Amino acid sequence: MADAVTAADAMDGMTPLIRVATETDEPLELTMDELLALSDDRDPATIRPLDLRAGDRAAGIRRWEVVVDGWRFEVMSEDARRARLRDRARKGGASAGSHSRVTVRAQIPGRITRLFVQAGEGVEQGAPLLGVEAMKMENEVRSPRAGTIGRVLVSAGDRVELGQELVVVE
Repeated sequence: MADAVTAADAMDGMTPLIRVATETDEPLELTMDELLALSDDRDPATIRPLDLRAGDRAAGIRRWEVVVDGWRFEVMSEDARRARLRDRARKGGASAGSHSRVTVRAQIPGRITRLFVQAGEGVEQGAPLLGVEAMKMENEVRSPRAGTIGRVLVSAGDRVELGQELVVVE
């Protein structure tokens, strides 16, 4: 790992994307200046470059370790134009994908314990679809998006294998 650098040197015209998980599942986004403002004069923040991961260079991303009052953050920074383009593409993809069919598959092998939905029923994103018992624990399989149940391909008591189709959400 290299020596510490200043915030201005680290960012070099890049827009930092600092996303911190919160209890509401909405990430908290801070600018580098806001993050560094959390430090005090007795213990100034330090910034060190991190090794690039696969695909970072092609994506125009740089990674940094920022330590503020003993809290360590890994910061990813990218060009502001690229960040805006990525956000626009992500928003467009989400609206286009909402009209497509999604097949929910088994993430673990097990036994279907119960069904919460049936064909033709409307569901919200995150609503429970069915229960799968695996290793003596019941796991709820939830809807990846809002829609209508097109088909239920399993019944209570069925054994399922990894990757098996369970429910189609349209």
